[in-house]
Amino acid sequence: MAKNSIRDYSATVGENTDIQSVNIDEGCSPAGINNAIREMMVDLANVNSGSVSLLSPSVDEITVTGDITVNGTVDGRDVATDGTKLDGIEELADVTDAENVTAAGALMTSDITDLDAVKSINQDLTTTSDVVFNTLNTFSPADFLRVVASDLSNNGYVELGNGLIIQWGRETLTSGGGQTITWPTPFSTAPFIAFGVEVSDQNASSNISFGTQGAASWTNIDTASGGVYHWIAIGV
Repeated sequence: MAKNSIRDYSATVGENTDIQSVNIDEGCSPAGINNAIREMMVDLANVNSGSVSLLSPSVDEITVTGDITVNGTVDGRDVATDGTKLDGIEELADVTDAENVTAAGALMTSDITDLDAVKSINQDLTTTSDVVFNTLNTFSPADFLRVVASDLSNNGYVELGNGLIIQWGRETLTSGGGQTITWPTPFSTAPFIAFGVEVSDQNASSNISFGTQGAASWTNIDTASGGVYHWIAIGV
């Protein structure tokens, strides 16, 4: 086979009979030796420049004193691209460093008082989730004035978490006694206070007086004049 590059050279002496078609076999022309040496120098120069690559050289160690430039990939990896990624990693990088964890918007386990309790959460805790707990021990209903029941009509009431009930209404009453107002919702006992005043007559100053204020109603009311009365009662 013609030896057209260093890759064609044979490790068997007897098979190297030419260099770039210059005959160097036994009995060749002396001029062929000169030309063969020149052709060999060309072959070596081609390897040195990279225009001809070597076939899979096997070495245990390579020492390079200068820069290495790779036009292709190394073991299938684009060294230039991957190197840019590596340049973005801080020196002695530690992904568990508190500063890095905080910058990533995460929490350190040391930030959590009861880590096991957090790990045991088995439901979403988003603003739109329906979260279910067995017991909320954050406050007692009596310690927080939340509305637990209400009726916001003309004759209505509001019941707060501590048991306080505020009721109101309007009632058409006649002049005289023996009349009754029934509370929109019953109190547990007689209200702390209840009063009413006529509002249908601009010149009227008649108040609801007398009577008995009980848990369910205000009975035996006596009024000085008939008309529409507004009333309010507060109790538990």
